[in-house]
Amino acid sequence: MITKTFELGPESALNDVRTKLSSLPGYKVKDSGKSHLTVHVGHPLKYRMMGVYVTDNYLAPIEVQAEKADDGAISVTLKQSIKALFNLGGKNVEFYQRGYSRVEEALSAKR
Repeated sequence: MITKTFELGPESALNDVRTKLSSLPGYKVKDSGKSHLTVHVGHPLKYRMMGVYVTDNYLAPIEVQAEKADDGAISVTLKQSIKALFNLGGKNVEFYQRGYSRVEEALSAKR
């Protein structure tokens, strides 16, 4: 499974994370609390039906987990929201890396 973790500064809030992610296709809040947020973005049906070898011009199905630490910083973890039954190779890794970059850009954008 491909994962990526990064930090957002203490000036960020979970509501900002939620707002910024809402502009991405397939946005759906899965779990939310005072100090955590789990959101799914992307197109899981397209991924299951077509994979990345027919076409890859859509956002990968990604689970975004954001957790606020005691110091106010937010730790964000990106991972595949669909478990692959077998290793799909390099093109799949590139597909998810592009998706992760797109999510990270959305989160780092100024309001």
